[in-house]
Amino acid sequence: PYEYFDTNVLGTANILKLCAEFNIKKFIFSSSVSVYGEGLRGIVNEDDHKLPISHYGLTKKMAEDLIVHHGHVWPDFKYKLLRYANVSGAPLDLSNGPLNWGTGQLVHNLCRSALTEKNIQVFGH
Repeated sequence: PYEYFDTNVLGTANILKLCAEFNIKKFIFSSSVSVYGEGLRGIVNEDDHKLPISHYGLTKKMAEDLIVHHGHVWPDFKYKLLRYANVSGAPLDLSNGPLNWGTGQLVHNLCRSALTEKNIQVFGH
């Protein structure tokens, strides 16, 4: 939990400070569908209630909240929050994560797309 907090919350706060200092006005944040918690089925809408149940999801939501607040304080600051599901597979030691590469992980699909020069589908606006 503390590593997630250091990386996701404090790391994002530090990057936002640098954005203000160096007048960086555009920001893309790699978040997670885990900000929604459990119980959602089918397509998730951006405005669905966010109630994370894991430390990881909570820190991603906290980082998103910092970014949104930063956008309110500096109106010229534009941002996008990308909430992924199934970003990658299991680590090499197979200690956790999905073991089946056929389940639609983002990294796998991006690599396959790059090799075959075929587009991937992105949902949302």
